[in-house]
Amino acid sequence: MDTQHRTSPKLIHHWWVLCLLIPLFHFTTVLIYTPDENQSALPDPPAQAHWFVDSWRMPGPGIDFFSFYQAGLEYYRGESIYKPLRPDAEAPYFYPYRYLPPLAAVSGATLGWLSPWNAYRIWLGLIMLSFFASLYMVHRLLAGNPLRSFVLAAWSLNPLLFLELWIGQVNLITATALLAAAYWGKQKRIHAALGAWSAAVLLKVYPLIIGIVFVRKHLLKPLGITLLLLVVAVLLSFVAAGQSMGEFWGRNFNSVITANFHSGNQGFAMLLFYGLRHAFSMDTCIVLLRLWQVLLIGGAAAVIWYRKPPISIGVMVMAVTYLLSYHNVWSHHFLLLLPAASVFLAEAWSRGHKVPIILAGLALATLLHPGLFSLFNEVAYLDFYPGRGWTSPQQLAFRLVRLVPLICAAISGTMLLFDRRQRSAS
Repeated sequence: MDTQHRTSPKLIHHWWVLCLLIPLFHFTTVLIYTPDENQSALPDPPAQAHWFVDSWRMPGPGIDFFSFYQAGLEYYRGESIYKPLRPDAEAPYFYPYRYLPPLAAVSGATLGWLSPWNAYRIWLGLIMLSFFASLYMVHRLLAGNPLRSFVLAAWSLNPLLFLELWIGQVNLITATALLAAAYWGKQKRIHAALGAWSAAVLLKVYPLIIGIVFVRKHLLKPLGITLLLLVVAVLLSFVAAGQSMGEFWGRNFNSVITANFHSGNQGFAMLLFYGLRHAFSMDTCIVLLRLWQVLLIGGAAAVIWYRKPPISIGVMVMAVTYLLSYHNVWSHHFLLLLPAASVFLAEAWSRGHKVPIILAGLALATLLHPGLFSLFNEVAYLDFYPGRGWTSPQQLAFRLVRLVPLICAAISGTMLLFDRRQRSAS
């Protein structure tokens, strides 16, 4: 009786472990779906592919990964990694590459010697490793917190993990790097935090805006060294293979902003566009949206400068600010809310601040559904923009459902920024 009495609470406390069956199921589903090298056609997509516009409109799994893979091959052949699509490519299909050259260089060096599908299988394993690394850090951040099992279960049950595996993106790996920066920043391991942040920058450019957090903490020397190493690494990766900075800039910053307002875009800026386009001309809408981005990022940076929050909060506030400001947000981008809401909840609990705890918990809970795409969709598989025939209420609901967790996380982080208890808590 005594043994049973001692072990039962422990078993109940770790009920979330059972939820790990779901990410393992997603991983197995995608892994089994990948074809043999001599298979000429892909089978019908699995049920989870019906959940998201991102997966429904694509010719098969791994399309974003194959962008990295193909760019890696072209990088070591001395060809432009930013050139348009070509019919003689090794990858079965892919989008044009738009990231910094180091990602292509590493992809080519580590995976270029494998066939496309075998390389994709290895990439799936890396995504799962980053997922479990994130779980470990969240487990440590929430040590002694009664909501830890809920948070870990919210990570494990989140359907966006399937989407990340299906398209082979770097969102989760980037989110894990930012979570590591917040985790090590909370532990005062500044060099490790800067290393994690710099890895995120090399994967996706947007974490550069998080640099203000380290500047405000007067970490100028280690930050300066980190930025110098980043600049040298990026410049060498451009020069070594004859890559064009102009092509990179044009692929990412010179494109017409309205090209990103489509049925797959679920960002807050897209919602603003819907509201503005009936009252203003297209040129005016673009100017107003750019102004929104500048004011939001600049405002968040100013508040961080004034309030001087803990590194963990500053990192995640700027990450959520990026999601609020970016003009082309797909479903898979919302994975970034998992580490942000987890960090906000952990910090709010340590301060005894109930409202941010509730809001962060709501953000995690409302991310557990895949969205409304499968409910509204009426077009066949591979239609490039499936939502074109939706009514205005459907378009609005499709985005509002996804924006609820984003707004909850944003308010939670903002309240922690302005919380008077932050100095004593940090």
